[in-house]
Order: sequence, then structure tokens, then C-alpha cells
Amino acid sequence: YQNMDAAKAAAIFDKMSVDEAATYLNMLNNKTKASILENLSPKKSAKLTPLLKARDTSTANTSSGE
Repeated sequence: YQNMDAAKAAAIFDKMSVDEAATYLNMLNNKTKASILENLSPKKSAKLTPLLKARDTSTANTSSGE
């Protein structure tokens, strides 16, 4: 879904149950997730939003302070 047009991906997610859509959306990066949500109906987006988790975008090269 990350490489798909957001509108086409949203059309697929719109046919899924809210729980199923949330599962797949949570596998995507935040930018893709936002693009897809933007193309869903406001009602579907509102139902999905509480089920979504932000992806950590920090790099693995950060210092741990040790």
C-alpha cells in the first residue's frame, strides 16, 4: 500500500472492517497512513483514528548516553 496511489489504497481500506483496516494501516509509515486517511470518508477516518499507533521515526543511530 505504501507504493500505491493514496486514493486507490483508500478505496481498498474503505471496503475493510475498521479493525482490519487499522491492522494494515498500523504496518505503514506515518506519511502513508495520513495520506490514506485523508482519502477515506470522515466517518471511517474517525473510527480508525483511535486504533492507530504512531510509528517511531527516530533512527537507530541515536546516542543512548552511555
